[in-house]
Amino acid sequence: MTQDLSNLTELATRCGLQVDAVEPGREEAGPSFTTVGIRLSGRGSYRNFVAFLLRLRDAMPDHAATQIELSAQPAAGDTTATFSLGLTWYAAPKTPLAQN
Repeated sequence: MTQDLSNLTELATRCGLQVDAVEPGREEAGPSFTTVGIRLSGRGSYRNFVAFLLRLRDAMPDHAATQIELSAQPAAGDTTATFSLGLTWYAAPKTPLAQN
């Protein structure tokens, strides 16, 4: 899971976003896959945030956006917005331990 969160943060940074927090949620095991909720928050321009969402779909297709919050205070010349993104990661299922 640590590598996945690192890849997510790296992708956001490459898209020009400032990541303030990455918070993994609880793992929910299922028969076909394990889901993990992830909350990503930070700052950046609207354009950079949209570019991140587009690249996320291509680079990490096992992630789905479940909640998007983007807000900014209108100010001349300032294009910085804060964002909060809820994701679900559809990970490989947990394999049971071999029985002797």
